[in-house]
Amino acid sequence: MRMVLPLALGTVISLLGTLLPGLLNMTAARVSLRDGRKRAVIYCLGAVTVIFFQVYIAVSFAKFINRNPDIIDMLQEVGIGIFGLLTIYFLFIAKKPITKQEEEAVSVKSKTGRYFLGVLLSALNFFPSRFMFSSVSPLLLMAILTLPTQFLC
Repeated sequence: MRMVLPLALGTVISLLGTLLPGLLNMTAARVSLRDGRKRAVIYCLGAVTVIFFQVYIAVSFAKFINRNPDIIDMLQEVGIGIFGLLTIYFLFIAKKPITKQEEEAVSVKSKTGRYFLGVLLSALNFFPSRFMFSSVSPLLLMAILTLPTQFLC
């Protein structure tokens, strides 16, 4: 039972995090329409591989943050600094107009790289890790979910 509850909750929360239409789901639909169902399944396997590791890291990070609450203050200070720098950049520096250049048409002929396309797009999409972190943290704080020490770092 100690392993069934984290597995069930993780499956349900991961399903909720990846169910909404987004970059990965729309690309899977596009691959399915253009290249067929088999290639779309290969693409989805690549995406799920990376999502698995992202969720593992997010849950590990949530457990670490819940053990060390003083890190939250440090993360808030770093976050304020980062958002301040981004504000300055977008308000003052990034106002220069971009000149239009001729766009070259790029066509992808390889149909064997669908797994790696799923891995790449899933690695660029950080939503599952943030979603799992924000979903698992309250469960850990309220002691609804307790993870064994050998389960995570």
